[in-house]
Amino acid sequence: MGKFITVLYDLDGTLWESGPGITKAVQTALRACGIDEPDPDNLTSFIGPPLNVEFKRRYHFDDEETAKAIAVFRSYYDEKGIYENRLYPGVKKMLKDLKEAGICIGAASSKPQPLVDRLMDYFEIRQYFDVLVGSDPQDELKNRSGSDSKSAIVATALAKAGNPDRKHTAMVGDRFYDMEGAAANGCVPVGAGYGYAKEGELAAAGAVFTAKDVPELENFLLS
Repeated sequence: MGKFITVLYDLDGTLWESGPGITKAVQTALRACGIDEPDPDNLTSFIGPPLNVEFKRRYHFDDEETAKAIAVFRSYYDEKGIYENRLYPGVKKMLKDLKEAGICIGAASSKPQPLVDRLMDYFEIRQYFDVLVGSDPQDELKNRSGSDSKSAIVATALAKAGNPDRKHTAMVGDRFYDMEGAAANGCVPVGAGYGYAKEGELAAAGAVFTAKDVPELENFLLS
């Protein structure tokens, strides 16, 4: 057995490359609100955090505008965008190897729970997970910050995993709020440096290790 007995994963930007579907959905939502953003690279900050937090942060939307933007986003993403992504190379092997090593594997994602379930089946990786925790769709307009939301989701995943030894539990993610959510729950913050974080973001947020790709992440988790 390696150093970790439990590994929790963020999903977008950590297990799969979700940028194209999310940024197209954001572009569609912004157009409905009278904003044209032709460059999807300007919208990668939407990958991971709660939508209401990011629409308000980036575009200073009020509650009514935020609700409209999220509704349009969902109409595109839930039907098309959810499938416009791919697993990172090596993910299935990593999950299989961790499972065979006896490690408890969980998902702790800000993505709404119904979409977490759909994507687990779409990518055929559900069998590797002991715990699957997404956000409550009813709370999508209530989030106050990405870090607060992630901290609560990690706490829920830990409870469902039987509250394992936090010092031997890794929380793997590609953005700063994943690292902060891990630290807030006493877990080991591990960075997916191949995801959507800016250079230096994960280390600054407390990542004890940042992997350049999935094979390097697997080696660390099983070391």
